[in-house]
Amino acid sequence: MQKFSSLALLAILIGCSSSPSDDKKTVPAPTTTATTGANEPKDAQPKPTTAEIPAELKHAGYAYFGLENTKTMDVELRVDGRPTETGGVTVVLDKIENGKAYYTVERTGAIQDDLGTDTVMVDKTGVYVVGTTMGTMTPPQNLQLPADVKEGSKWESNSKIVQENGQELSEQSVYLVKGIKKVKTKVGEYDALLVTSTGTANVKSMGADQKAKYETEAYYVKDRGLVKATFTMTFTGKTPNHVTIEETK
Repeated sequence: MQKFSSLALLAILIGCSSSPSDDKKTVPAPTTTATTGANEPKDAQPKPTTAEIPAELKHAGYAYFGLENTKTMDVELRVDGRPTETGGVTVVLDKIENGKAYYTVERTGAIQDDLGTDTVMVDKTGVYVVGTTMGTMTPPQNLQLPADVKEGSKWESNSKIVQENGQELSEQSVYLVKGIKKVKTKVGEYDALLVTSTGTANVKSMGADQKAKYETEAYYVKDRGLVKATFTMTFTGKTPNHVTIEETK
C-alpha cells in the first residue's frame, strides 16, 4: 500500500509557493508506529498478520488502497522548480482492535521530509488517515477511500492540519470515483481506479493568509495501492504549481 495523506500532499503544494524552510519540524502521530530490532520494547507483542483481519474489513476500498501490499514501493516526487526526490514507502500492520485495523505508512529517503509518516485505520466503512507526523489533524480522521468504490461514489473533506511551527493548512474538497482507467507509470501499465478531487486550500502563517484552488487525480491498482497521483494548485494571482508522485523502478 502506498497511499499519501491528502493533507501531506496539500502541504507540498502550499510549500511550492514559498521558500523551503531549513527548520521544518514535525510532531508525532497519535498512534503507535512500528519499531523493530533494538528499538522495540522487550515486552512488545508480535505484530498481527493479514490473515487475522476480519473479513468485513477486506472491502473494495481496502483492496484498492493496497493494504495487503507489504513490499516497499520505490517512488519519486516531482515538484515544479525543485529537483526530483526519491524514496520508499512501506506499510506495516500494527494492531487489530475493536473491529478496526491500524497501519503505519513509513516513508524513507528524500520524500520523508515532505510526506512524513501516517497512521491509517480501516473499518467496515472505509480507509482513513488518523494521524500524521506532519502535524495535528482536525477532524482526527480523514476518509481516503470508502468501502464501496463504485463509479460515481462521492464524498467531501473539510480538514485542517496545524504544524509545530504554528502554520495552519486547511482544505475543503469533493472527491469523485471516475471508474477504472488505464494508467502508465515507470513500472508498467495498469487498469486503475481513478479518484479525482477539486477544492480550495488555505494556509495561515505569521499573520498571512493565502488562498488557492486545486485539483487532483489519483490512480489506485487493486492489491497494489496508489501508483500515480497528480496535483495542480493555483494561488490567487499566481501561476499553477504541479506535483506528481509516481512509482518507479
